[in-house]
Amino acid sequence: MDLRAIANRSHRGIDLAMALQFPMWAHHVRVSGGEKVPEAVTHCSIRWLTLEKWPHSTLPDFITKLPRLSYLEVRNAGKLRRLPDFVFGLQRLEVLNLEGSAIETLDGVERMPALAAIMLARTPLGRAKAVRELAARIPMGEVAHVQQTTIHIDRPVVVPKNRAELIRAVQRGVYPEMPKPDASGGTFEGLDVYWPSSKTNFAKTTWRYCKLRGDFRRSNFDGATFDSCIFVDKWFEGISAKGATFRGCYFKECVMKGANLEGARFLDVAPDSELDLSNAKAARLELAARFTSPGAATRVVAPKADLRDASIALALTADARRPGPKATWPTAAFAGARTSKATRIEYAPLVGAAPARVSTAAAPEPPKRVIVDPRGPCAAVLGRIDASNAGLWLLIADAKVAAAWRGDDGEDNSDFARATRALEAGRHTIRVGDGRGLIIADIGEHGYAFAYAIDGGVALLELGVVEDDFDESMGWKKLAKLHGAHVAQLAAKRRSKVGMVTVTSGALALLLPYATLRKRGEDQLVLPLPNGTYEIVREQFADPSPTDAHGTYLGRVRIARAER
Repeated sequence: MDLRAIANRSHRGIDLAMALQFPMWAHHVRVSGGEKVPEAVTHCSIRWLTLEKWPHSTLPDFITKLPRLSYLEVRNAGKLRRLPDFVFGLQRLEVLNLEGSAIETLDGVERMPALAAIMLARTPLGRAKAVRELAARIPMGEVAHVQQTTIHIDRPVVVPKNRAELIRAVQRGVYPEMPKPDASGGTFEGLDVYWPSSKTNFAKTTWRYCKLRGDFRRSNFDGATFDSCIFVDKWFEGISAKGATFRGCYFKECVMKGANLEGARFLDVAPDSELDLSNAKAARLELAARFTSPGAATRVVAPKADLRDASIALALTADARRPGPKATWPTAAFAGARTSKATRIEYAPLVGAAPARVSTAAAPEPPKRVIVDPRGPCAAVLGRIDASNAGLWLLIADAKVAAAWRGDDGEDNSDFARATRALEAGRHTIRVGDGRGLIIADIGEHGYAFAYAIDGGVALLELGVVEDDFDESMGWKKLAKLHGAHVAQLAAKRRSKVGMVTVTSGALALLLPYATLRKRGEDQLVLPLPNGTYEIVREQFADPSPTDAHGTYLGRVRIARAER
């Protein structure tokens, strides 16, 4: 079973052939076009079903035989004008996504007890008036609310009364917030865990065929067992997994910095896993990992970890390409680790060479790359603007002018829709009430940006995404201050002019185009700025972008006083 292939595909759904081959991993299945679906699909653990470009006027009835189904997605179904009645009898369905379909009516949707969201983008029902009318028909209409083309239904949250009830909730794929959550001793299978569950007691739990990508930071997994699971991203920092067993698991950009892994066993780790055990307490750790090339071994690292009495074995997969005669294993992955005489870090022989063994000393820690002077100039932080899990694009205008911006309030002629059309046409200047503003898109790769005061104007730092991304756990304020040196010191290699804005009210507004200006919010910034005309310029630092221990730096968006 290739867990790496499953992990890389599962964010958009695995295809039908893979789902039938690995039914225990069929959490999210994608069926394309008029693909014939055999009865065997009902044996899969499907929680999310995507029917892409569905060519029929109705839906297949095998959907009724999927007891775990909570997300039904029917995209770009040009002939689907009405849902079959059995859909409205799906008792556990939470999300109904009909984006791009020809759906004209949803009579019966009020009978669905668990439904929490209906998505109607690019459908006949997706216009603002039709969406509001549909929301009003839902029994819980008084707490249903509309956001653009999505209807959200606020269902009452049932808080578990005890450990057994919490375990049953997690087994259903639900994680209600509660004080001091304790799910110890539970068994969980076929879950795609994306919900936050930090500081939860999962001691002595058993996990099989689960994809864990929720926030587990500082949770307790002491004595837990993981069989054929997938771990994703940085959400495992500071966990306690003393004596835990990870058998046949795949780790995708997984970060367990500062974790307590004393006596933990990572057995038969899936090929080319990416696992960061920096500063981990890993005495008596047992780890066996395989890679498709010697260079890929740098993906498992444990700098400054406690590896006393640990046993680590690295080898190539059976189907790995034969390395050249001069090939060597990289040995800096465990730089600065604390070891003992009983520590064993062994690399399997390459081309007949004797194994490289590190028993009592680790390689020296590689020097850190420094691209700015920490004692040099540093720009003052003005604030942060956040697009909340989306790409960052902004309206920039005088604050008084921006007060006339109506965001996504309305249908095709809303200000948000106008901004979208302007960008699609390659235009940056846009009418805002009786004035003008600028639309600028694709600011960095994180969905947020810090704003800084520099040279009598404002600069937004564009941060890029890298494999070993910077540590946001240090807190926004500290991170923003740290990056002020990069804003002030990094030199621009290329510049491109975006446009001009005029400030007449003594303040400049930066606003996400779907929002409206109000007193405060993460989707906007109002910055004091002297009246005058300002030029907006995008600056690129270098290619490739400079990178250090705290991030990668694409460039700046400069808002500077125009020269007279």
